[in-house]
Amino acid sequence: MKKKICIVVAPSFVLYILYRNQMAYLQEHGFEVTAIASPGEEHQLLRDQGIKTYEISITREPSILQDLKSLTKLFWHFVTHRYDIVHVSTPKAALLASIAARLTFHRNVIYTIRGRAYENFEGRKLKLFEFLEFISCTLANKVISISKELGNDIVNKRLCPSRKMNIIGSGSGNGVDLNIFTRNKTLDYEARNLREKLGISSDALVILSMGRIRREKGINELVRVFEKISEVEENVHLILQGHYEDVDPLCDDVMKTIKTRANIHHIHFNRSANVTYAASDILAFPSHREGFGNVALEASAMLLPIVSYNVIGCRESVSHNISGFLVEKENENDLFNKLLLLINDKNLRDKMGKMGRKRIEAEFKSEVVWDGLIEFYNQL
Repeated sequence: MKKKICIVVAPSFVLYILYRNQMAYLQEHGFEVTAIASPGEEHQLLRDQGIKTYEISITREPSILQDLKSLTKLFWHFVTHRYDIVHVSTPKAALLASIAARLTFHRNVIYTIRGRAYENFEGRKLKLFEFLEFISCTLANKVISISKELGNDIVNKRLCPSRKMNIIGSGSGNGVDLNIFTRNKTLDYEARNLREKLGISSDALVILSMGRIRREKGINELVRVFEKISEVEENVHLILQGHYEDVDPLCDDVMKTIKTRANIHHIHFNRSANVTYAASDILAFPSHREGFGNVALEASAMLLPIVSYNVIGCRESVSHNISGFLVEKENENDLFNKLLLLINDKNLRDKMGKMGRKRIEAEFKSEVVWDGLIEFYNQL
């Protein structure tokens, strides 16, 4: 009999970004998978793969009334549907779904920690969010951290006992699908078309930032550094791919720079991120916090060297002096110098890109992570 697994997250886009093809792989290997998330087009993508999904709205921001509605719907779903494993992720979904699963006497509840939205909070606000993390860890039978350092920090702060904490392989939540993130002639052709569409010449050098466009992703520092780079280097462009977020907006001067500089290009998030990687030469990843840094893994798979902040998560997704450089958090001079070094040294870019690709093939290929997850499920 197939083991039944229910995966619960809050926003539906997570089903594509963080679980791409994982559920289909699990089904191919003897599991029956169901996904629950807020409404969104990603549900149909999974259904096309033969995966059952249910739409239950789970807001990311606190809302007592909406949270109670979500908890009630999750409770009744778990009353009427029984699973061998309930695997929860993303903060709000993890808390509500864990409560609902426990109230309905589901035996195996797994909580995956993908990062800490409260990483840079202080005072009572930090204590509150750490308490909620503690509750989610307490309700779970097992906890998976997508990075070793993050898991150790959670344990050291006594938010989760060490006996519950687990790491799958070398970390990351889904690995990298090399069927998608591998350079080939088709991608190179589409990359040339993208450059042409954006008005970027074939001999220009492109720095890429991939992800949400907000303050804590380091976009303020990156744009200011890029302005300085443009003063000393000709024919250099910056691509920002992602969506703007109102909860953590950029500074006004940075927004003005993005909108007025001809060599800064904004692209909305789409499912052709591999084309944007192929159109770029360097990944700038100055995030203030990460659970692991999947963007860095994808960039390495696409042979891009990386400049990232030396913070939890990024330290494991970027191998310093091998696949890229780790620089001091919010140190614009260090960020400037390392980006400029890569801009002016093509041999170094190529060397770091190739070393990063080898690392992905050895440790972070999706199948390696998925097989580790299957082994973990089978041990429950």
